[in-house]
Amino acid sequence: MLKLLFVLWSFTLLASAVSINSVDMHEETHSYIASPNELLYIEAKECKDLPDNGEHYTIKSLNNTTVHCDNRKIQIIIKDAKSHKGKVKHYKIGSYPEAMRGLKSYKAPQHFLTLKNSKDNIKLSTHFYARDFLCKQASKYPKYLVVQSSLINLLEKMIAEANKRGVKIKKFVIMSGYRTPAYNKAIGSSKYSRHMYGDASDIYVDDNHDGFMDDLDGDGKTTNKDTKWLADLADAVQKKYNIKGGVGMYKRTSRHPRFVHVDTRGYKARWGH
Repeated sequence: MLKLLFVLWSFTLLASAVSINSVDMHEETHSYIASPNELLYIEAKECKDLPDNGEHYTIKSLNNTTVHCDNRKIQIIIKDAKSHKGKVKHYKIGSYPEAMRGLKSYKAPQHFLTLKNSKDNIKLSTHFYARDFLCKQASKYPKYLVVQSSLINLLEKMIAEANKRGVKIKKFVIMSGYRTPAYNKAIGSSKYSRHMYGDASDIYVDDNHDGFMDDLDGDGKTTNKDTKWLADLADAVQKKYNIKGGVGMYKRTSRHPRFVHVDTRGYKARWGH
């Protein structure tokens, strides 16, 4: 039987939105990814499966479960694999650097999500699955990854904001999601790339499936202006929801289309603008 430890905390809730560990869960985000035994602080007006004499709850979950808060179902997904000596079983992870400036957000992940085979998948939100964020390194299954709910939440908020602005986006192409330190080093990326920590993605919009960034600014052609449009969207969403993270723009090359990097590193960073 699932074991949950409930501890009630009182506070004044300013909005009806559900928040888990300070991540304001967008309505299209249906899951929260947690480490084993991690304490989850849930803010909501009502959680049916939790004590009903308060609004701020702490949950310690030992297995995957579902919480019912404010007429929403949010799945708590527990990272079920642990690394040992730079590997998770056969899957090479590599070595993480020492945490940059001692920042918590740069501490090496210890637990990982598992995809057992090519058909296995985990739905994280309306538009995104765990498979979307797998590292591109060559390996047999099972494969393992780190992806943070703060990233999924940011991406869903960006899609919703674009649609509000009259630009209909079905989904982002995740050109690069999680990277193991081994793969990150092999491709010559930054020592402290946020991709290694599961809160970064390189994205572009390709709803017409031609392999390139779509025309987002409505001028009838695809240029660097569309990259800027997407980067400005990410910047606006981070400002609107007080999300502290990175936004970077990249031009088209012979190796890749135009794309935008987004992350939730915990402090503001901008480049390529």
